[in-house]
Amino acid sequence: MVALLPLFVGLMKPVQADPGPSQIEVFVAPEQVDQVSGRGAIEARYPGLPIQVFDLGAAERFEDQLSEGLSADPATAQAQVRERLQALGPGIEARLREAFGGLVRADQLGIDRLPAVVFDDGQAVVYGVTDLPTALSHYRRWRDDP
Repeated sequence: MVALLPLFVGLMKPVQADPGPSQIEVFVAPEQVDQVSGRGAIEARYPGLPIQVFDLGAAERFEDQLSEGLSADPATAQAQVRERLQALGPGIEARLREAFGGLVRADQLGIDRLPAVVFDDGQAVVYGVTDLPTALSHYRRWRDDP
């Protein structure tokens, strides 16, 4: 039995832990927001992994809210929009970032269709998938392909 030990040790390969992605960004159209799934499974496997979901319809909804019921007179409409923006108070920056941040980020990454799951600051993009474990599986295959 002792003579077989070196044989078994020689056959064993070192097991490396899956480092996982450093971040995940998900870009979806408004009708796809509720289709994003598996976030809990990813968070359980990689605690603390930043996962951000961007609804790319948020900017249009924000603009619609600002423009609802505006006067037909351009000068009056401008004044109304200024008033509405001021009424948002100090939270305006956060609201603008939330509404337009996804569009800006998608443009920075060159996202050209939705849905898109982006790994590691644009190192890999998986298109057409809203299930995060499935997207992660595609990412791993790409990353581990020799």
